[in-house]
Amino acid sequence: MTASTAAPIYALVVPGSETSKPRLKLALSAGCALQANEFENVMQRVKGVLNISTDVGLAIALGMSSQAFANRKKGQSIPFGRLICLLGTVDSDCFRWVLTGQQVSKAN
Repeated sequence: MTASTAAPIYALVVPGSETSKPRLKLALSAGCALQANEFENVMQRVKGVLNISTDVGLAIALGMSSQAFANRKKGQSIPFGRLICLLGTVDSDCFRWVLTGQQVSKAN
């Protein structure tokens, strides 16, 4: 089953205002399993987007203590809810890249 054909198991829309469209649509599907080192990969991409260089800085940006972040890192548990809140204003293609590492190809 590929990610493009898998039924979504989690979907989120961050609502916009009365005059704007939703800012972010995210669907994670059953075909999108995380690799063993995916926590580190995702967090490195988040750091790059936000221009943060340390885990402590990222923990602060995510609204977590450095110990809570370290526990998540040890358990390879990506804080999706906090990422959504933190990156909710970025372009959905950027958010997809942060989560998957895959660039979205645009038709010319």
